[in-house]
Parts: sequence; C-alpha cells; structure tokens
Amino acid sequence: MTKPWHVKSKEIEEELYKKITEYAKKKKPPRKNETKDIFNRVLYIAPEDIETVNWVRKTPVSIFNPGAVIKNKKLLIFPRIIYGYYYYSSCIGLMELDVEKVLEGEVEKPIPTKIIMYPEEPWEMALGCEDPRVELQNNTYYILYTAVAHPPDRLWKRPIVGVYGYIGLQALALMDLDYNVKFRGYFKIKMKDKIHIPDGWRDSAFLKIGSKESTLLTRPSIKGFDVCWKGILDMEELTLDVESLEPNLFNEEWEAKIGWSTNAVKISKNEYLVGWHGVSNDDGFYREGLAVVDEEGKLLAITPHYVLEPRGLNEIYGDRPGVIFGNGLVVYKDLLIWVGGVSDHVIGVFVTEKDKALENLVWLKKS
Repeated sequence: MTKPWHVKSKEIEEELYKKITEYAKKKKPPRKNETKDIFNRVLYIAPEDIETVNWVRKTPVSIFNPGAVIKNKKLLIFPRIIYGYYYYSSCIGLMELDVEKVLEGEVEKPIPTKIIMYPEEPWEMALGCEDPRVELQNNTYYILYTAVAHPPDRLWKRPIVGVYGYIGLQALALMDLDYNVKFRGYFKIKMKDKIHIPDGWRDSAFLKIGSKESTLLTRPSIKGFDVCWKGILDMEELTLDVESLEPNLFNEEWEAKIGWSTNAVKISKNEYLVGWHGVSNDDGFYREGLAVVDEEGKLLAITPHYVLEPRGLNEIYGDRPGVIFGNGLVVYKDLLIWVGGVSDHVIGVFVTEKDKALENLVWLKKS
C-alpha cells in the first residue's frame, strides 16, 4: 500500500546523504558546549490562561511551540494546542496581545484564543498540525508547520515505540487576513522524474518568498541525520530540487541533533537573524542559539554558545522536560522577542536587546 505522502527514492536519499558526509568534512563554525543566557523572562502563558472562543472545549491540556508576528503593535501568537492526551491531536490557534503589556508581563487573562487550523487532510490525521512558523507578506499569512501522518500500512492505528511511528511532513498553509485557509500542502524532494518524502521533515523558515520560488531553511531527516539545510522551494509544486539543497549547519559531538528553531527576521538588506537549537547528548535538553544567514541561506554568523536554555521549575518541568523550542522570533523597537514553547506544556516570552544578541555572534570569514 502506498500513499502520496509516503513516496521514497533511494537515489535521492543517497544523494542527500552524500552531501551530508561531504559537509561533515568541512571546517565547522566555532561552537562550545556552553550557555550564556541573555534573555529575560517576561511572561508565561499556561493552558489555564486561555479561553477557546470557537470550539466546545474551552481549556486545553497544553499550549506551546508558537509562531509569532508583530502587526500594528499587536503581538500575534500562533500556538500549537492540544486538548487531550488519550489519542492527542494538535491544532493551531491565534491570540492577539498588546505587545507593550506583554513586555510588562501584565496580560489580562483568560486570553481569548481562536482555533484557526486543525487537521482536515488525510495526511494530517495522525497527530494533526504542529509547531507553526508564520510570515505575513502581501496580505497573506504563510504558515510553515509539521503535518503528522500515519504510515500507509498502519492507517488510523496507534504507533508502537521502536517498531513503527508517524510520518512528519513539512507543510505550508496560506491564510488571508481573516485567517481563512486558502491553501495547504506538503513538501517533496525532486530529482529529475523521481520524488522523495522523508519520514521526518520539519524546522523550516522562509528567507525570501516569491510567487514562483522561495528560499528557505529546512531540516529533512536523511538516513537518521538531523542537520540544518538551505534550499529553493518551487511554490507551485512544493518541491525542492536536490541540486538546491545544501547542508549549512551541523551538530557537534555533544549534540544528538540540530535544527532551525524560528522564523527568520530580516535585519539588513541581505541578512536574516534566525534561532537554532541543539539537543544535548548529556541531558537531553533543547538549548537555543542564534545565527545570521543571507537570503540564499548561507551561514554568515553564529553564536559560539547557546544563548537560551530551560532553567527553574517553570521551564524544566513539563510534558517533555528540559525544552525551550521556537517558533516565533520578532523585533520590536530595539528588542528581540523570542516566543517559545516551554517543555511541551506552556508558552514563554523571552526578551533581550537586539544589539546584545548581535554582540554574541561570531562572524564567519568569507569563503
């Protein structure tokens, strides 16, 4: 049995694996297994702090890994929401907050929250719609998210750990300004007449969005390797040609994997600031760093250490302990605001001065 979201090509996988092994031989940017946390904690949003306004259940069990956009002095937060764990499925919500009140930590609760995306396609029906990253351009919200599908031979059946699991598809949804979904689909990798869809694909961020093609950062899982890539997306076919895909950030020996954590924020004519994460082999924590890439995805600068990590009861304890994860990065005045998921349970808002963040970067020599 095959499904359109379970197309495989050994030739494509081997070509991408070859690129990984060749990139691994190159000199890596300087990084240390250290953290210099530069962010202030200004707000936590727990499941009990929201009220769902357009569904029969008002309070979820978890709310985390949100995208974020600044619009007219409003901080728009797009959280991943789960309402139950018996056979859980994620949806994507929306809350609109006054950014100044957020920075003061004085948000009025409960926060009205609307569900704007939920699993509707067959390829979202396993665990739903996860971890949105949002861009607002040309009166359209571009939402990159992970759509979690069943493997074709185990449709609608629960997984068995170590035997089989789910398929994580890198998906894209387009919404109008009233949050109506106008399109949704998932990415494929192309080489001539062949197509390949990895079983795990997530952690993407747009750099330059065009009508026909866009450049982006991404992370397809290739033969068990989870490293960072850049590529060019055909906006009509939702395909990335193998030739355009290149690794651009590799995990260190103390990291089980690495990935892009946030949307990319344009900070100059051809410089984009983006968050990344490394997962520790020592304690399993997700720790965050910052990087700068150009509009083609070439790595220009990186923090040589992590700049944000879970600390204390509010951040370390949760459904998946020891995680701060994406997905929203915004600049407001002279501040850098990171809106992230905390241990798969709540949302944290972390703030630092933009200049302070940039001072922690090491710029790489041009090659």
